Amino acid sequence: MREKHEDRPADFNWSEEHTRLYSNRPHPLHKRYGKNPTPEQVAQHKADEKEHARLYRHATKMMKAQIAASNAALHARDKAEREAKTLASVPTGVERSSPFYPSPNYQRPDYENTGGGVEGDDYESLCVNDDPRA
Repeated sequence: MREKHEDRPADFNWSEEHTRLYSNRPHPLHKRYGKNPTPEQVAQHKADEKEHARLYRHATKMMKAQIAASNAALHARDKAEREAKTLASVPTGVERSSPFYPSPNYQRPDYENTGGGVEGDDYESLCVNDDPRA
């Protein structure tokens, strides 16, 4: 009896069907019919192997398509989550595509206290012209 894979529902688990077909392969000819099978038995065995191979190839093809669709859905969902997270981190009034938009981890440099100077030095005292020619 010929199975119809085309009549399966859309949410059918092709991975389980693929595993079932793999584990239920037809037995070899000599194990099935003994040392001297008749020509009818040989023909029947060839037909059974051909049918099994057809079903197995179809299940493999459908399983790969199902995995590809599942992966595409996961990638789309992850991309949407990343976009939502990025859009949520953009301050209002700032165009996201602006080349001058700083990253969320950007910290403004502290220009008031640059350090490295002597205690009590300020900008004006550092700019005194000590040149005697002036």
